[in-house]
Amino acid sequence: MGHNGFQVNTSAVRETAARLRALAPEFDEVASYAAEADPPGWAWGPAGLLFAGSYGDAAARTVAVLGRLGPALDGLASGIDGSCGDYEHADGKAGIDFGAIVDLFRPGPGPGTGSHPGPGPATQPGPGTGSHPGPGPTTQPGPGTGGDPQGSDGAYPRTAP
Repeated sequence: MGHNGFQVNTSAVRETAARLRALAPEFDEVASYAAEADPPGWAWGPAGLLFAGSYGDAAARTVAVLGRLGPALDGLASGIDGSCGDYEHADGKAGIDFGAIVDLFRPGPGPGTGSHPGPGPATQPGPGTGSHPGPGPTTQPGPGTGGDPQGSDGAYPRTAP
């Protein structure tokens, strides 16, 4: 997670998914070995035959669970990869969308001359003309700004002198 709390390092997450996927064959091998570890009835001997049925049932359930772990890990890794792709797509789209929003508020060279119509003419007179409360912070263009609310230093919003 990044410093802003919204960044995901998808490379690291995908590495984890690859490690999970690499474990899947190991579990398949363990399941195969466990399936072969089913001793024949004679191996139990007369005293062990009492436990053979219980062992057989537990062994069959264990082999079944082990047999599902490999495919489950592979499916989990695929889901993680898919989530990373979805995140990257959404993050890219959000970046484009936020960029478009920022562009809406970026003043052009003047009214009607850029991709944005610009701030347009001031709707309030500048400081000291009687209808404005007087000097202080304002986002209204002042005299000589050409309709550019940023001012000559590029700071936004412009503060009246």
